[in-house]
Amino acid sequence: MSKLLRTQFFPSRDGQGLWYYLKDRITEFPKVVQSMYQRATRGWADCDVWSIDIWFTSIVPDMLKRLRDNGIGYPAILGHLGDTLGPKEWECILTQMADDLEALKRHEERWFGEFGLYETENCDLEHSRQCYRDEMEATRIVQRGLFEFYVWFFSLWD
Repeated sequence: MSKLLRTQFFPSRDGQGLWYYLKDRITEFPKVVQSMYQRATRGWADCDVWSIDIWFTSIVPDMLKRLRDNGIGYPAILGHLGDTLGPKEWECILTQMADDLEALKRHEERWFGEFGLYETENCDLEHSRQCYRDEMEATRIVQRGLFEFYVWFFSLWD
């Protein structure tokens, strides 16, 4: 079997084929089980602590969307808008929070490699400036989402 076929059908980190693919999966299996047990017993795993921002932006936006879609109430402070506008405003707030927090996730996926390594190719001055502008824009959006999260924190229940 050619190397191309081996690496295409049995991908692995170093491109060596089936043996390394299986070896990686077998050696990672106890860590996966341990993480599952930790999440079931205490709600988070040791591997989540490595990058709390990624964990937070992977979990919370989906929770906010579920609250938006399945929630039956809205904060009393929005009650002055009436029974029609209050729930709609709450849906808009939850959507905005979720979208802003997902912006960080999209930013990290774009600028970080598969294994969490910062991509250093194309590191000329203009590329660095563009990276800086993108970083500042992502930071602004995430800060807006976190501020909304802070403002509405005690209303995130149903």
